[in-house]
Amino acid sequence: MAECAPTLVAERYRLIRELGRGGMGSVWEALDQKLDRHVAVKLMRPELAEDPTAFDRFEREAKAVARLRSPHIVQVHDYGVEPSPFIVMELLQGRVLQSRISKNRHLPLAASARIVAQIARGLTAAHREGIVHRDLKPSNVFLVRDEDDEFVKVYDFGVAKALTGLRPRRITSLGAIMGTPRYMSPEQLRGDEVDARTDVWSLAVIAFRLLTGSHPFPGEELVDVVQRIVGCEAVPATAFNGLLPAQLDGFFERALAKERNMRFASAQELANALAEIAEVPTTSGFSLPPASGRPAETASTLRLEAAPSRRGWLALGGSLLIALISGTIALRPTSTAAAVHMPIPAIEVPSVSASVIPTPAPSESVKSVVPAPVRSPPKPAAPAKSGDDLFDSVF
Repeated sequence: MAECAPTLVAERYRLIRELGRGGMGSVWEALDQKLDRHVAVKLMRPELAEDPTAFDRFEREAKAVARLRSPHIVQVHDYGVEPSPFIVMELLQGRVLQSRISKNRHLPLAASARIVAQIARGLTAAHREGIVHRDLKPSNVFLVRDEDDEFVKVYDFGVAKALTGLRPRRITSLGAIMGTPRYMSPEQLRGDEVDARTDVWSLAVIAFRLLTGSHPFPGEELVDVVQRIVGCEAVPATAFNGLLPAQLDGFFERALAKERNMRFASAQELANALAEIAEVPTTSGFSLPPASGRPAETASTLRLEAAPSRRGWLALGGSLLIALISGTIALRPTSTAAAVHMPIPAIEVPSVSASVIPTPAPSESVKSVVPAPVRSPPKPAAPAKSGDDLFDSVF
């Protein structure tokens, strides 16, 4: 245990082990001695507690999340300032979404739509209370393991903005940038006032990453990415994954419109539009396959696979009919739900604060190259290592 960390917080929470550390502080697994349960405790760095701005931001996160009532948002149990500011949250088992993307490169359309739908429900609860996340990204989305299902939860509201009377004074000024650039909207990068539609933009970028394994505004340097977000159109999703339906390009054209009035009006509207393209319901989680002897990477991929859509069965039936007429039958038709593994590096920039702080990820300066459309799957890449794997078993 670190020398600067107390062993007991608020005479109640006994720290067990550190789960992560970042700019604002550290997150620990702890035992709530009163209720005899394990929790996650976020501790603010003592030196930052003396900074009124940092203290207000930390307190704002606790109050913002505590007032939200959604199964898709990490729940806050307690908050205090002794011996230093701390937030007590539910302890989760599973992994962060960034880890899933890093290992699978990209996910099937149906599985991506279900994940986006659950994120949207969490955002809807926050927006209903006048709270904008402002730092939504795959490393701030947690996939909770619940028996044979995985359930999505959004966390880290450390840079959230309250649109209605939560804080007594302005903490960030116009022109200040809070968040992770690759997932920020044009208005957020310009330092303009933001509203719920900036989270809708970020959700669209997450959806793009889930489906393609890349960012819609790729660039070799961070400045290139920012310039493209502000002034250029997004690269079509089908340019990265040629197996995606063409209507997804129109979907992202609207979702990533520069003018916020041209985007989907809400996270739920965006999720519904994606679900319609994927032809899947959005009212439940997604199931895990039964345990088997498959390699870990294969099991991870199958965990999010969906059954072929009605359109897929019709296409398959048509193919069989043609085969019968021509006198040949394809005994092993290719599944319309096959995943393509793109050799594109996953790039993340850690934000300045986190409710659950993963190990620092690679720099934004890592090159991202736009590939040519892919028509057949290359050989599966080896599982990518990610600091987010720290959370495979505990949160």
